[in-house]
Amino acid sequence: MQTKEELLITIMKEGLEKLINNAKEAIATLNLPEQKLAALVQIHVITHGVNRLSALVTDTEIRALSGESREFIGKMRDEYESIWNDVLVEGVKTGVFEIEEIKFARFALLQMCTGVVHWYSPSGPAHIVEISLRFTNMALALVQAKRDGKLLTVTDLNLPGPNIYYQKIVG
Repeated sequence: MQTKEELLITIMKEGLEKLINNAKEAIATLNLPEQKLAALVQIHVITHGVNRLSALVTDTEIRALSGESREFIGKMRDEYESIWNDVLVEGVKTGVFEIEEIKFARFALLQMCTGVVHWYSPSGPAHIVEISLRFTNMALALVQAKRDGKLLTVTDLNLPGPNIYYQKIVG
């Protein structure tokens, strides 16, 4: 690396590529929008808890980039957000999610999940996998996820659990 910008681009590109690829891979194996949302939340929370420094750089340092570099990273962020957006739209169209404004719900969900990077500690009282499950329940509540009139929680989703994402992210 010859410049700070080159280092930032490398960190951001690698971080976003992992998030995008893990998100696409996970939702490709799931059928229901509530399952897809759960996977996105768990991947995002676990990634931000496990890779705190690189996640923090990826989330906050776009302001330090110029011109083409900023545009390149911006397009990657847009791609990642569009994955979330598509899942939220699918949930609304199928009647599972009740969201007044998808854009604001997406912002709220991403900010909630991203915020883990600022306060999570591996030596804290809860493991990042447990936190990802709690955040999944909060995300389902935020979008008012329902089937047959019943509000959904993570235990209703018949998912294998976030440990599969944790193992993939940790390596």
